[in-house]
Amino acid sequence: VSSEVNVATLPGTPVSLSFQTQPVSGTSGSVLGVQPSVAINVLEGGVGNAATNPVTMSITTAAADILGTTTVDAFNGVAMFSSLYINKAGNYTMTATSPDLAEAVSASFTISPGAASQMIISVQPTEGPGADAFTTTPVILIRDAYGNAASTSATVSVSIKDGTGNSNASLIGSASISAVTGVADFAALGIDMAGTDYVLTFESSGFPSLESDPFSVTAPLPYQVSVSYTHLRAHETGRNLV
Repeated sequence: VSSEVNVATLPGTPVSLSFQTQPVSGTSGSVLGVQPSVAINVLEGGVGNAATNPVTMSITTAAADILGTTTVDAFNGVAMFSSLYINKAGNYTMTATSPDLAEAVSASFTISPGAASQMIISVQPTEGPGADAFTTTPVILIRDAYGNAASTSATVSVSIKDGTGNSNASLIGSASISAVTGVADFAALGIDMAGTDYVLTFESSGFPSLESDPFSVTAPLPYQVSVSYTHLRAHETGRNLV
């Protein structure tokens, strides 16, 4: 008398791995909502229910690391992961490996940045002439807790720190801008008067303020002084001067 059997429940010789459950997209620093599981396939066909091989999970490329418990032993032929997460935002695939078995690669998934939680100064202002934009203008980055660029349009403002530089100086250009995908680029920013050891303060609601490195502003260039004088004389006389 013959009987029908399910090869998926038979023991056998382990030869390869395959994903039973694919990883799904998530957020940086958070445990994946759906964790992968990996089956141990046997030479005779199907999943070997007696297999207890250790299975290790890694990112297919070296762009990031998987955190959590990355190696688990199979039970009834299936290795079930429960605590995997990734801190770095990006698009990934996972690779499952086990000694002497053919590896398996998962479907692609995406890790998105977490909530904005910090500002950093990416580009410091550098010395330049007064009455003009800085030689290098400051750039502020808004990041999540793991350094990923946060998708935010938060407003960032800048001011000259009290007690630094020339006490009569003012900023040139926009002192308040909205970030674009987490980047606030003060592209036209400058200071109108020469001075030493200026420090800029950057602020945005919900974040600790930042201070730039000290820098100096040199005297305005001759053409800037000439233009300023011409405008002043025109204002005093009420006419245009050439």
